[in-house]
Amino acid sequence: MPPFRIHHLSRPAIQALILAVLACATTPPSSGETPSSPSIQSTAPRYLGVSSCASSNCHGSSRPRETSPVLQNEFFSWYKKDEHSKAYKSLLTPEAKRMAFHLGLGAPEKEHRCLNCHATNAPAHLQGERFALSDGVGCESCHGAADGWIKAHVEKGATHQSNIANGLRDLDSPVARASLCIDCHGVTGKNGLDHTLYGAGHPRIEFELDSYQAVMPRHWREDDDYRARKSTVSRTTAWLLGQYTLAKNVTKLAKAQGNSPDFSLYQCYSCHHDFSEKQFLWKNYRGTPGKPPLNDAAIDILATTLNRPATQLDHSLDTVRRELEEDAISARQKGEMLRSLLISLTRPADFSLQYVEQAIMGVSVLLSELDADPAIASMTPQERALYKEVESSRTVNPDRVRELALQALKTIGKR
Repeated sequence: MPPFRIHHLSRPAIQALILAVLACATTPPSSGETPSSPSIQSTAPRYLGVSSCASSNCHGSSRPRETSPVLQNEFFSWYKKDEHSKAYKSLLTPEAKRMAFHLGLGAPEKEHRCLNCHATNAPAHLQGERFALSDGVGCESCHGAADGWIKAHVEKGATHQSNIANGLRDLDSPVARASLCIDCHGVTGKNGLDHTLYGAGHPRIEFELDSYQAVMPRHWREDDDYRARKSTVSRTTAWLLGQYTLAKNVTKLAKAQGNSPDFSLYQCYSCHHDFSEKQFLWKNYRGTPGKPPLNDAAIDILATTLNRPATQLDHSLDTVRRELEEDAISARQKGEMLRSLLISLTRPADFSLQYVEQAIMGVSVLLSELDADPAIASMTPQERALYKEVESSRTVNPDRVRELALQALKTIGKR
């Protein structure tokens, strides 16, 4: 059986995905406003820029401060280690300029449709004196315009909730974090990432919350103080809520776009594959050859792990979210989820390549939470082999994936 094309899926590979050019928007905003923003009033808080956080007494220390409840080296970590700080610079490359040419744009570093995801693209009248687009995707892209909370958040008696009330973006919920991330790392209908951008040369975007969080340079210390200030959930729950967010997004967009969804919502490799591989000899097209299905991998992942028909999930995603947010998944249930994912990987031809990607990352999440189980610990060689299979080259052999999944099932079956 020939191999099929797939992206590297190891943790370093997801880091490489974040290195890739971020999404650009398709419709230039008017009056310097971002396309997803409502009309901005003059009373809106200003964006102060990353330098407003960079003092050594604030978040600009060169090393973590052990006596502080926060690390205080967050700016240093972002500047030295986080690829978000280099997002604007990627617009200056020959590749970006060629993409802009194909799209009929001018200099990409001046186009709102590119800056919306390559920088903290604040409207000109809301940019503070020290603000600079060239800083890339900075603190305020995720944490919100700092003008309303930067002073108050260091005052005596300030709490996480009071900071949120003053305008700090609330990212406690995995759904809130996933929704923010896919604004640029996904097809949302409002960031403008569509098939024209792919056609111009933009890398394929694939998002998975747990992996993105794992490769992001840590600029927080998850200790008792952190957990007291913010709500936390298990990695499995966060992973599944990330899948919920993806599933909710694709179903909403597909319905909104009617009978002709943009091609970016489809499974890329249904059409794009190397004909020399003779994919038709092993792939299951589910009776619809030549008609690419929607990229509903997240729905299939939820159906597999929650043991529910995919056709029903489309109408009950909000119920699924409420159940998951209870964060009450037992070790036994996680073991069953792991087994279900591995069983699905024994027949990779029945699923999309995006599903295989997400399933392997899900296996990793579940193993990390179940590694106290002796059977799970003894499965480590199979997990490593699965990751080695997807990181050793840009192709993965379905027979090899099936073999490794069967070995893993045999190992955990000894419990």
